[in-house]
Amino acid sequence: SDFKFEVNTTVRITVTDLNECSPKFEKEVYRIDHIYENQKGPKVILNSIRAKDCDLDQELDYTIISNPPMIADQIFIDYKNFSLMTTENFDREQMPNFTLSVTAIDTFNKVGTTQIVVMIQDINDNKPFIKNMPNTVKISESIPKGEIFYSVNAVDIDGPQTRFIYKFCQDSWIEYFSIDYKYGSISVRKELGDLDKSQLDIPIELDICVYDNDHNEGRG
Repeated sequence: SDFKFEVNTTVRITVTDLNECSPKFEKEVYRIDHIYENQKGPKVILNSIRAKDCDLDQELDYTIISNPPMIADQIFIDYKNFSLMTTENFDREQMPNFTLSVTAIDTFNKVGTTQIVVMIQDINDNKPFIKNMPNTVKISESIPKGEIFYSVNAVDIDGPQTRFIYKFCQDSWIEYFSIDYKYGSISVRKELGDLDKSQLDIPIELDICVYDNDHNEGRG
């Protein structure tokens, strides 16, 4: 060989990762239906809200926006396991649902977003009430036996699916009047001509009790 000396060297090449990926959540939209109204204490909305980023060593920051806006203050991420939590005590009658927008931002300001639609589940926490009960109903003493002269209409703000049971609160006049336990219609059970004259001159008071599915009582 014409060369008497040889030199060896090592070249180290470092491949720098480009920020090619945006953070990505498992789903674009989550639908949540296990949160009940009037539940006290912290509640888990979603077990894991952690986004993934295919770029190496990315630290992600998270922001939460809500509709309606005031809910966002009561929503937080538990970074021990990345569960989405809330401390809000919801009232379904005032707010039956809400939407969250969770955004993950990487160190190069690339973002990923997911939406969470939360449907608040109802519990039976309101008493039914009678909305159309008049002060006085006038009927003739000659009204036929079995004739319906009034129908009670109960409502419950817990929901239109509520079923009611109607009853007289006292048994004072059950000899002469009856109420359909299912529909609330009041009818004559016995002819009123059998009443004494003194009884006819005194207004008859019928107190109506109505019960919902969980036996909450309303009166009219």
